[in-house]
Amino acid sequence: MVIRKEYRWVLLVSLAALTLTCLPYLLGWSLETPERYFGGCIFLADDCYSYLAKMERAALGEWLLQMPYTPEPHTRTLIYIFYVLLGKLSALTGLSPALTYHAMRLLFGLGLLLTVYRFLAEFTERLSVRRLAWLMVTFGGGLGWLLVVLGQSNWLGTPPLDFYLPEGFAFLVLLGFPHIAAAQSLLLWGLLFLLRVWREPSLRNTHYALLSGLCWLLMGLIVPFYVAVAWAVAGAALLALALRKKPGFFISGATKTWFLRREGLLAGLAVLLSAPAVAYSAWVFTSDRVYATWAAQNLILSPHPL
Repeated sequence: MVIRKEYRWVLLVSLAALTLTCLPYLLGWSLETPERYFGGCIFLADDCYSYLAKMERAALGEWLLQMPYTPEPHTRTLIYIFYVLLGKLSALTGLSPALTYHAMRLLFGLGLLLTVYRFLAEFTERLSVRRLAWLMVTFGGGLGWLLVVLGQSNWLGTPPLDFYLPEGFAFLVLLGFPHIAAAQSLLLWGLLFLLRVWREPSLRNTHYALLSGLCWLLMGLIVPFYVAVAWAVAGAALLALALRKKPGFFISGATKTWFLRREGLLAGLAVLLSAPAVAYSAWVFTSDRVYATWAAQNLILSPHPL
């Protein structure tokens, strides 16, 4: 349980963190001149500008998008729906795509930080542990800063993950990517709902499994591969329950085969509800040669293991 006093502390520190992420953008806009225009992107700018471009297209009335990187004909598809909706919001409010983008960066960033605290509170009642863990998630990172101090750009031939992988570090998400903040919030809420129904696995609590699946379905429309992450985490949790031999979790038949009960069925319901997002993404990127070719080259290689 999280009391109001805890959320007040989280809210204040969250606002401080989000204010910190705004400083480089404010600096960029303050240094803007008629000859030097600041576009509103500072981290992984190629990705950021592509999202702003999708918002521009959506603001002009488009719902179905195409790849702008090729002249080859291909199907218009419902992809990047998050930025399509932000583009519609930009057109509705009259704000520029860049201002809409950063407003949503702050809004969904705040939502992510509050969700992370709620998720951490599920596993410990100690206030000091909750706060320390939350601070580590919010401000923590890898050891890439050591390379900056040493004037180096890579370690053993590869840059550190905290230079280019925002999904791995919450502060990078806060700094630049509202869609990742939204998707990660939905990932955690889906897990929270699943944990809730696992504690009391009965028919009257089935709606929590439905809410879990709905969260992951929406998440899959934003970042499809996160659905696989959610399934993997749920599967690992089920395996942990099995290894602990939780009473009532398995039943044994005459053939000594163990059959999954209750928790497995409820998790399966959440998986089933979220599957359409994965199926649609798989269909788009396998049925059209242009999308398949783009996906084949869109690789992020793992860094050196050391």
